[in-house]
Amino acid sequence: MKGPASRMPNESSDYRLLVEGSSDQHAIIHLMKRHKYDWEDGSTQRPYVQSYDGLPNLPRAMTAAKAKSRLGIVVDADESPAARWQELTRWLAPIVQSVPSEPAKEGLVLEGVVPGTWVGVWMMPDNCVRGALEDLVQELLPSDDPCWALAQEQARTAMDRYGRNCSFGFALKSQLHTWLAWQEEPGMSFGQALNTKLLKHDTERACQFKEWFLKLFPTQPAAA
Repeated sequence: MKGPASRMPNESSDYRLLVEGSSDQHAIIHLMKRHKYDWEDGSTQRPYVQSYDGLPNLPRAMTAAKAKSRLGIVVDADESPAARWQELTRWLAPIVQSVPSEPAKEGLVLEGVVPGTWVGVWMMPDNCVRGALEDLVQELLPSDDPCWALAQEQARTAMDRYGRNCSFGFALKSQLHTWLAWQEEPGMSFGQALNTKLLKHDTERACQFKEWFLKLFPTQPAAA
């Protein structure tokens, strides 16, 4: 218990983390909680995690938040990390001092054009390979869970035999949610599954994300 100052960060925070959707929002909050990050410590500056509701809305959200002292951007690499990085490069150019030719495996923290600001970028799952949040979540499943193989098989059967087609990224999502439907509390979100410790939190990629997050958002006293 932190007393009356305890609260989740809100839009007034000078730290901002932009994520693609509510699933990413809650997964990241609970992943960092599992790493002992105290979201409710009102004595420190913490990022307000904001969903930009789909990639087309990201440039506008970035522009609106560019004056924040610390701005984080999380996107899915999807089918082509190189193409996604080129897209991000165009959007980043107006708000950072310089943009590297390619992302770094450990994520990026770049100096902003507004003095005293920093901009961080993380492409799910690990800044290098194609994929999305779901690829990171897949690694958090309990080791050797026989129901995972069955969930994959059943989801593929629905697609192959019954014509339930999924675009890139959604096939894995359907498999993960099939597996989640079979748990003691069916239908949990990724964030809830992390919160209840149904999912692990300390795989290599998850720890790399944690280190990027803590580098971008260092612990500092909250503004008076």
